[in-house]
Amino acid sequence: MSDKIIIGIPTFRRPEGLKLLLDSICKQNLECYDLTIIVVDNDEEKMQGFNYVNSLGSSGNGVSIKAFIEPVRGISNVRNKILTEAMSVCDGYALIMLDDDETVDENWLDNLLMTQKIYNSDVVGGAIYPKFQSPPPAWVKGLPMYYRSVKSTGIVNIIENTGNTLITLSSLRKFEFPMFDNHFGLSGGEDKEFFTRLKQQGAQFSYSKEAIANEFYPDSRVNKEWCLQRSYRVGTTDMSVYLKHVGKNKYFKELLKAIIIIIFYPLICLRFLRNEPKRFVYKLKLYRAFGKISSAIGQRYSEYRIIHGS
Repeated sequence: MSDKIIIGIPTFRRPEGLKLLLDSICKQNLECYDLTIIVVDNDEEKMQGFNYVNSLGSSGNGVSIKAFIEPVRGISNVRNKILTEAMSVCDGYALIMLDDDETVDENWLDNLLMTQKIYNSDVVGGAIYPKFQSPPPAWVKGLPMYYRSVKSTGIVNIIENTGNTLITLSSLRKFEFPMFDNHFGLSGGEDKEFFTRLKQQGAQFSYSKEAIANEFYPDSRVNKEWCLQRSYRVGTTDMSVYLKHVGKNKYFKELLKAIIIIIFYPLICLRFLRNEPKRFVYKLKLYRAFGKISSAIGQRYSEYRIIHGS
């Protein structure tokens, strides 16, 4: 019997990106899988993703594909709709989450599932590489904001994002049903909080270097202002997760580290006045520290009110 796999895709006003992603999924070796794609559109007004999926009919290139509308704005609500629909498939094997600004390589699905079976893990994260709309400026090269560290395939402590991530449905049934926290709906960070919770309940994580997705970066996201805002936002959501899950001791240690960074990193930036890429890395860490302090005093940054790409 083939494995019943559900691929869940949240979307919001990126019909072109959604089309590219669906096309790349349909190029997989699908003969061994019973595959269903669930697309949840978070735009009740324009419904571009919903309408595109329905224009394909009941299937696209032989793959069963379903579209839903989630009227309440926020990425957590969309992911929860995907979870609910996936869990309704009683004999489903795994839920794979992708984002509508990604595409996947031809052997992506085989590699992701192979890693899960080899390591018998509850969650598997795949590699994500950047794909730019225009040739990026020199300062972008190697920057962690775009080029995430690529680990070796194998067991890891935790996976923190849902872009290119597999979750076994048996693990979701085994643990207390883990809905995404709506507190992070517009700020982001809902995925880190979700997997932190799973980790605390005993979930095992692995990583597949060979299961490759490519994340599209439009020109509007390839600038220093966007990077600094993203780094600031990560700082705010990190502190929210720490406060909720790791206890006050860890929380106050992170807060102290942030204060030390704010005091000393401006001096380090001055040291690298002639090395722009190096200086910018430290500036990103400085903004992340500002985000942590901001979170500690109750400020929030809703990054996902702005949509990039098409």
